[in-house]
Amino acid sequence: MLTIENRKPQFYFVLETKCMGLKTAWVLLLVRNK
Repeated sequence: MLTIENRKPQFYFVLETKCMGLKTAWVLLLVRNK
């Protein structure tokens, strides 16, 4: 049970970091177009 509980936060953390990367890349693209 401990391993599963420890893995869940990491999984969500990776998802959050990926979403942040996509957002920053999108913002950079918008700034470059302007």
